[in-house]
Amino acid sequence: MLDLSRKTQHSFWTVKEIVQLTGLSEPTIWRALAQQKLGSVKLKGSRLIRHSQLVEFLGFDPLNEASLVESIVRNKQGEPPQSSLPLFDVIEPDRD
Repeated sequence: MLDLSRKTQHSFWTVKEIVQLTGLSEPTIWRALAQQKLGSVKLKGSRLIRHSQLVEFLGFDPLNEASLVESIVRNKQGEPPQSSLPLFDVIEPDRD
């Protein structure tokens, strides 16, 4: 489970952590990286996202909204929901 208590404004995030945080798929995050919508650095063979880059991408600071984010993460892992607000709505495309 994603532990936000270990993150600071000087932290780096992995793609997998961002997937857990947002509910977006891993390919979506990699696509945002490839299209430079989300900045990153490569460190020792790993792709890491600075906290400031994540804030810019999300449009809010997940550390300032930690209680909401932790609630959503717990809900995705089968624990009772604390909130019904998703970080991102999933909209299915029309297949007409």
